[in-house]
Amino acid sequence: MDRYCIGVDLGGTKIATVLSDLQGRIISADRRPTNAAAGTAKVLEQIFTSIRQVMRGVDPEGILGIGVVSPGPVDREKGIIVDAPNLGWENIPIGKIIQEQFQTPCALENDATAAALGEWVFGAGRNLNDLIYITVSTGIGGGIICNGQILHGRDGAAGEIGHMVVDVTGPPCNCGKKGCLEAISSGTAIAAAARRLVGAGRDSSLIIKSQNNPDLITAQLVAEAAAEGDPLAVAVLEHAIHFLGIGVANLIQIFNPELIIIGGGVSKIGKPLFDGVWQVVAANTFAHTVKDLLIVTPELGDNSGTIGAAAVAIQNFAARGRA
Repeated sequence: MDRYCIGVDLGGTKIATVLSDLQGRIISADRRPTNAAAGTAKVLEQIFTSIRQVMRGVDPEGILGIGVVSPGPVDREKGIIVDAPNLGWENIPIGKIIQEQFQTPCALENDATAAALGEWVFGAGRNLNDLIYITVSTGIGGGIICNGQILHGRDGAAGEIGHMVVDVTGPPCNCGKKGCLEAISSGTAIAAAARRLVGAGRDSSLIIKSQNNPDLITAQLVAEAAAEGDPLAVAVLEHAIHFLGIGVANLIQIFNPELIIIGGGVSKIGKPLFDGVWQVVAANTFAHTVKDLLIVTPELGDNSGTIGAAAVAIQNFAARGRA
């Protein structure tokens, strides 16, 4: 009998689910809106429907487990999403709910940590012992593989890279601190900085691109304007990239990884972002720590989260077998 695992990437706007074989190859996939505003019951039904969709035509006996990943703090041992503001969820026992619904073991993990696991097992980090995955999107998250182990920390909060303070005089963060990396270098922060400047009367092609409505400015528009040479957009992007580089340099000095993977929507800026990060890293780290270091995009691309979720299920299955 063929054997599979299911990975569910639960986000504030979308639910992405895959059926994967044990080598991380996607057999089938589903993507649908989360509908978070409709309430917890509706979101759960969307998850159930998505899982059933990828299971179509597969013998349920061949499903070894389900992995669910979610942003924010999770209690892996109890299978509880502790706090997911983008869903309006607190202390939801998602592991137990899904396990009872499908009569299949369910494991839970933070989404960025799972993406690091996926890249480590099936992607750019294969055969390495030390790597860091950073996702730069609406927010900034991360996952750390240290000495061949996922680093979870005392209560599972390790890898909150976005809430590393990189500028004590910086802008306020949603977490309550000032100058967090997420408050400066995330897609949300990039868009907000450009909106402030345009709203204050600064001239920019972003005025036309946003149809004279600063509220419509996005990080993608800023990147497009910067690529066209717009001075305001260039300055906003360089500021964000500089502090992303500071964050990466700090991580390199602390963890001495072999590989840094930068994913998420903002990473699609491409060469200007990676060149800028490297420039800051080179100026703020010991030379020997970056001599053989690589900073790359995810090999699994946009599937890092879902393949990572499947890897969580595979790892959980292996752990049960060893128990």
